[in-house]
Amino acid sequence: MPRIAILVETSLASGRQILAGISHFLKQRNDISVFHHSGQLGQMHPDSLIDWQGDGIIARVVDASVAKLLIETGLPTVDVLGNVPDCGFPLVKTNNDTIGSIVAEHFIQNGFHHFGLIGLGKENWSLEREAAFFKSANEISTTPHSLHLKSTDSEIVHISHSLAAIRDWLPKLPKPIGVLVTSDQFAPLLFQAAHELELRIPEDISIVGVDNDAPYCDLCRPALSSVDPNHEEVGYQAARLLEGLLTGAVTHPQNITVRPHMIHLRRSSSFLAVNDPQLSKAMEFIRIKACKGISVDEIAQHCGLSRSVLQRRFRSQINRSVGDCILNEKLTRAKELIYAGNLSMNHIAELSGLNSQEYMSQVFRKHLHQSPKEFKARLPHTFSTHSAQIE
Repeated sequence: MPRIAILVETSLASGRQILAGISHFLKQRNDISVFHHSGQLGQMHPDSLIDWQGDGIIARVVDASVAKLLIETGLPTVDVLGNVPDCGFPLVKTNNDTIGSIVAEHFIQNGFHHFGLIGLGKENWSLEREAAFFKSANEISTTPHSLHLKSTDSEIVHISHSLAAIRDWLPKLPKPIGVLVTSDQFAPLLFQAAHELELRIPEDISIVGVDNDAPYCDLCRPALSSVDPNHEEVGYQAARLLEGLLTGAVTHPQNITVRPHMIHLRRSSSFLAVNDPQLSKAMEFIRIKACKGISVDEIAQHCGLSRSVLQRRFRSQINRSVGDCILNEKLTRAKELIYAGNLSMNHIAELSGLNSQEYMSQVFRKHLHQSPKEFKARLPHTFSTHSAQIE
């Protein structure tokens, strides 16, 4: 029976989700022995394997020293972090470029012209999300506003340091601003600093995190919007890859990136950054009524504007037509319903206002470059091999 060790922390949702993906793969095999103990990322160290005799390892390789120790074991190892890109291990990781881009797109669609980020300055995954975020945001603003915390800032002894840094940073930002937090674990500190400074969320600072870590998202007031990076698929693909290395089925492993799912939109990023009360009223009306069926004329009447004036204001202030905004609301609702599961595609099309499965499929293919069924296949617990992309 093959014996594998898993060096993945359990203190954060990302690690637990990777473990869930590995577990799902192992349930399909039932012939692999696993060594793992819970703990924080820094505690998941190769030294814990001193008395262990095994065949392969799945690990979040945090730095070069850990990579060196893993190399010295001589065992096939799959990295699920990507902090040491030149270590030579096969790598399975989230698509951080896509994560950064979709958050920037969300803020742009909400009319923001200023963009900020809180991340970790020495973590590749965070820096990749940052680069993609500001690259996409550069279409609107060329001035990035970033704050790099230390990797240890999530530890209790350093919380006061990072809170002070955030408190000093926030007053310097233009308002309103959309801020990406590259890991949900730092979001409560941002919320605390904003509340202390009497800054409004989301009116002054609109916030989106990454990991969709429910405890962190729900602890924030208002609740935190967050991207689901699809870490479970990372774990599943890593276990699949390691099995291939152990059996000889994989002889030339390549890096694999896993597409994220979606932004789970909550109140922290619900604000539309427009200085036009009638336009804000129109967007709120669209959010409430789009899936039930509304026309541009109904929206214009609700806001006390002519149809032509309404269209011009949408184009000039948020660079989208009224129809685009209505369709985006329907598409977002359809994705949420698919994510919730258990509904037929016809029912989802009806509830989201897309009316038919055929039209919904057209909308998905045009805007997401995949069918609704393909979108569903890439959601958690499906572990579709198609959601992994070889580099």
